[in-house]
Amino acid sequence: PAPAPGPEAEGEGESPPSSPSPTPSRKISLDAPALVAAAPEDVIDAWPMVRDDSHGRSDCVLVLSTSAAHLCYVDLASMSLVEHCRIAFDRIVNVTYGRLASPDGKGPVALRFTLQPVDDAGAQPSWCTLRPLETTRPDLIDNVAIALLQVLPPERVRQLPVLPLTAVVKAGFAFKLGSVVKNWKRRHICLHTDGVLSYARHASDGPAQWCGTIDVHACSAAREWGAVSGLVSWPPLAAGRGLALPTLGGRTYYLYFESESEYSGWLLALRAMAAAPAKT
Repeated sequence: PAPAPGPEAEGEGESPPSSPSPTPSRKISLDAPALVAAAPEDVIDAWPMVRDDSHGRSDCVLVLSTSAAHLCYVDLASMSLVEHCRIAFDRIVNVTYGRLASPDGKGPVALRFTLQPVDDAGAQPSWCTLRPLETTRPDLIDNVAIALLQVLPPERVRQLPVLPLTAVVKAGFAFKLGSVVKNWKRRHICLHTDGVLSYARHASDGPAQWCGTIDVHACSAAREWGAVSGLVSWPPLAAGRGLALPTLGGRTYYLYFESESEYSGWLLALRAMAAAPAKT
């Protein structure tokens, strides 16, 4: 039986499914001699996928390997292990899955990993989106999620009603100063790979429920607390934890965070995204 999911965070979406049992794609994965030779010896399950990430798109097999504590991909064209796609479990920030956003609401069911960078501590997290290679297997992503729940903390695996087209590189809660009514509202903010910073009332809110967005590529570098402490009326809890995000159009957004570590992390992430070239 699948393990019971952990407690949900505020506003979280549906929990990963607990009733279906995984259906391994063994004819494609574990019984293929070339795949067995290319993949680690401790393979326990594998699934045929289409992979999209910063390296491009390819057909592959996602391989779950427990004793080595990692996932990896085997390229279906060459039946060789894709070295840059070996994923250690401790690098996985989160896994989200659901139906990809599309104009007709009929996008394919997909799964997305957000990963910590390997070496550069100042780099943005990377991402990878996977969808079933076999369109006749709509349950395949559910099976992968169930398997991942057995090797990852349950709070890292989350189902969403709609999976945004862009990946989230950083997410958390912040207090944002209103633009009309000048009060501080707690918002869930997400920094996306295309440079959009979205803010919403709940962590599970999709694009239709967002309160607004900020194009970080259209902002100058985020300004730290020492430069903004006297610009607006900050609450006492914001001391040392507030920042300003000035847009090139003249508006400035003000945010503060619940801890100094969150403030530092967001300051670095926003500055890195503003300095990165916009993705078209």
